Amino acid sequence: ESEPIAILIPKRNIETWICCLAGQPVNEAEDYKPRSGSAGDARMAELLRRAAEVFYEKTRPNSPGPSPSIASLDRAIPEARRVPNAN
Repeated sequence: ESEPIAILIPKRNIETWICCLAGQPVNEAEDYKPRSGSAGDARMAELLRRAAEVFYEKTRPNSPGPSPSIASLDRAIPEARRVPNAN
């Protein structure tokens, strides 16, 4: 608990977390990986930008977790909060 490291592991794949953090309804059983092609890649890039912002906000002290959320992400956020900033 006092170690300054965290291992964050999605249940299925990271795209599930990206979609959830970007505000899309998800579950941990479905595959949210983009299909090949530039349209899917561009869409995922936009979702990734939004998800990164939300993850950063949600891992700040006293910030509520994402809503709606999924179990693996609910476990990851407190772990990420626990690790001190690398500044």
